[in-house]
Amino acid sequence: MRHLLSFILSLTCFMVSAEDFTYTHEGQTLTYTILEGKPQTCKLKDGTGGKPGNSVSGKVVIPSSIQKGNILYKVTGIGRYAFCGCSGLTSVTLPNGVTSIGDGAFKDCSGLTSAAIPNSVALIGDDAFSGCSRLTSVNIPNGVKSIRLQTFFNCSSLTSVTIPKSVTSIGDGAFSGCSGLTSVAIPNSVTSIGKSAFNGCISLTSIAIPNSVTLIEDDTFSHCSSMTSVDIPKSIKLIGNFAFEFCNGLTSVNIHDVAAWCNIDFTDIYSNPLYYAHNLHLNGEKVTKLVIPDGVTSIGKIAFEECYGLTSVEFPNSVKSIGEHAFFNCYGLTSLDITEGVKSIGGTAFACCSGLTSITIPKSVTSIGGNAFLHCSGLTSVNIHDVAAWCNIDFGSNVFSSVSNPLCYAQNLYLNGEKVTELVIPDGVTSIGNVAFYGYNSLTSITIPTSVKSIGEDVFLNCNSLSSIYSLNPIPPKMGRTLFMGTKVRLYVPNEALEAYRTVEHWKQFRNIQGIDVKK
Repeated sequence: MRHLLSFILSLTCFMVSAEDFTYTHEGQTLTYTILEGKPQTCKLKDGTGGKPGNSVSGKVVIPSSIQKGNILYKVTGIGRYAFCGCSGLTSVTLPNGVTSIGDGAFKDCSGLTSAAIPNSVALIGDDAFSGCSRLTSVNIPNGVKSIRLQTFFNCSSLTSVTIPKSVTSIGDGAFSGCSGLTSVAIPNSVTSIGKSAFNGCISLTSIAIPNSVTLIEDDTFSHCSSMTSVDIPKSIKLIGNFAFEFCNGLTSVNIHDVAAWCNIDFTDIYSNPLYYAHNLHLNGEKVTKLVIPDGVTSIGKIAFEECYGLTSVEFPNSVKSIGEHAFFNCYGLTSLDITEGVKSIGGTAFACCSGLTSITIPKSVTSIGGNAFLHCSGLTSVNIHDVAAWCNIDFGSNVFSSVSNPLCYAQNLYLNGEKVTELVIPDGVTSIGNVAFYGYNSLTSITIPTSVKSIGEDVFLNCNSLSSIYSLNPIPPKMGRTLFMGTKVRLYVPNEALEAYRTVEHWKQFRNIQGIDVKK
């Protein structure tokens, strides 16, 4: 048995030595591995356990072929972590015939300043050059299809890179931390750009994303603080979280199709470069008067947030919804005429539009989200076309409901252009929604018809000029809290309903309730 074990051990050693061998070229002795199943081919030996396959320094020139005994082997690959951590390596020349550079092949070669990569290379692995902080330039061969995970991560001295038309994808963190990178040309062949692909490229001044890309991932351009402009193609459908976070040097966003821009799914406020740029350009021309094209049915959340340069927006009849934050802090807007057809206005859609003085709300609107008009302190008028429709708008039922209603700031209501101070709710209306007339300070009287069965919360709160209310229903409508809190309003009700109004919750808070004859 002992002799058998000795034989197996010696055979194993022979096989290992047959696979790996050394070869000296131009004064450098390197270890190679013969490739199984590929006759007369070899690669630079893989590194293992954090150690490189070859420990080298200075300039390294790898031969195109090497000889072992009577056999000539072609060098076709650089093994995984082959030179990983060789901080003394200053330059490397790869021969024509090499087709792959393995994962981490030159990772953390912090002294490497140049790498000559031949056109025969079709694959550059994950982390292949990551941490090569002195690498100033690199040529990516035409056969490479993917720039993979963190391939050039933290190559802080890299100033420019040309991506060939063969590349279809740029992986996660591919150029992350390339703080010296000032320009990069992305060809139309690229269809995907990974997470954090250019994160921390603090010297990058502009970027043009090709039409072939449909998705910008999370953190793709975050911390590109020198970027002043970005070109977004109409092909983009979604921009991920924090994609442009800390791009505080941005001054312009150029787009090519307003309809396509309206449909982008922005996942957070930092996914929209307008958050920093504040100015939108359409095919190179600055947009101040925004015209939403006919056919657009919804304006997505965050679409025009922080776009200070906008002074007006024209909506087509095709628009059905305006998303959350859609025009947040567009303080250059002075008036809005929301067209018939819009059904919903999202939360904070026009919040902080402090330049707004007037707004028209069509009868088609059925809901306005929380804080939709928060801090629109310049509003002086709200124009509507149908009182019944206004009564039915859902302004919400939480603490933010009051600032969903633009009357909160405007204090003046206009019906078809005529200021209304004595409001008559049309017969047929069965309910008046929460905060429907909150802050309507120019209102002096209101008549509520017999058809009204319920009145929501805070409907007439802060209507400080309101002096008389006519409730014509002999059965007191059900009402929410604080309807007329703190007012000295006179309440007129049918003679036969005086006692009912004096005893029912909320109505009984009126100190001056008078009976009147109501024609039936």
